[in-house]
Amino acid sequence: MVEGKQTKNFQIAGIGIDKSFLEEQFDDFKTLVKREPVRFPEKLGEIHPFDSAITEGLYKKFGFINAIVEKKVDHIWGRGFHVKSDNENAQAIIEQWIIDVDFISKGKQWTREAFVKPFGVMELGMTNNGEVRNVKVLDAKNIYKHRDDKGNIKSYNQLIKGFKTDRDFQKEPLTKGKDFISLEPKNIIEFSINKIGDDAYGLGLIYPNLDVIDSFLGMRKDLHTIMRRKAGSPYWIKMGSLEQNIFPEAGAVTDFANRLTYLQAKTEWVTGPDVDIKTVDFGAISQKFSFPLENDLDMLFYGFQTPKGEMGAAAPTGLGSQASKEWSTELDIHISSLQEEIEKIIEEKIFRRVLLSHGFDD
Repeated sequence: MVEGKQTKNFQIAGIGIDKSFLEEQFDDFKTLVKREPVRFPEKLGEIHPFDSAITEGLYKKFGFINAIVEKKVDHIWGRGFHVKSDNENAQAIIEQWIIDVDFISKGKQWTREAFVKPFGVMELGMTNNGEVRNVKVLDAKNIYKHRDDKGNIKSYNQLIKGFKTDRDFQKEPLTKGKDFISLEPKNIIEFSINKIGDDAYGLGLIYPNLDVIDSFLGMRKDLHTIMRRKAGSPYWIKMGSLEQNIFPEAGAVTDFANRLTYLQAKTEWVTGPDVDIKTVDFGAISQKFSFPLENDLDMLFYGFQTPKGEMGAAAPTGLGSQASKEWSTELDIHISSLQEEIEKIIEEKIFRRVLLSHGFDD
């Protein structure tokens, strides 16, 4: 590229492309996006890629998932949040605004929503003259995007069906005759991760790991069930005797089997001479679970891009100290990438508007 070289339509120079040319020539995108609208209520927007209640439940009830998400939030926001500007007045306004609206705390909540759900959503509280007075983090489970066929966002809609008024917490629904409220796109700040193609939403952190999480939790449940019921050794009960020609009734066999199904802590038995109780030894059952559990756990660490060392555990099997350091470096790159994306959104969509409302030029 030659600095200052003239072409027919625009100038290639150190300052970049002449924007007036782009504004004059740009028409609109010709391509369409694939949309999947919510069937009811109509015009609510596009369906979410997954049920956020599931991933939210895992965050709330599964300590491992909670710890992974919080570790990433801490890495992104906990290292310090600083604003620099060549204009001292602009910097002072931004710094004061951050304190006034408690932006650090709300930013963490906003990022957490994006990790757990299809996206994180913040609403800007605006005055009539366009001043950003506050920000509010919304529950993304209830927020839907309404896009046109080119992918432009027409509105964000909040599903409020079933919400209650302050009075009811009396018995009158807020949504009498109204299923959702529309929010102007300019007042909504979203952050999504793991977004594919022209999808309306991202996938968050938890959803791509659901299969491994399900396997891990299922294996743990099976292990604890075996250990709790029969201490790892199933019973083989023989009733009756071929030698003495004693044959129990079918109902007696079924009754004994049913009682064994819910066996937990019974250690003493009283039987007649026609009942023989033995245990079937399959070896150390808990050891048979060790490899699948450890493997699933390693896959979760890889899936969440979080080194075991960050969570206070040993590195995955087969990783030497050098590999562990390289993995930690990859985490830094991952966190830095998320930080850059968040910074760009905050600068362009929030700080710019805060300064414009105080009389600063673009």
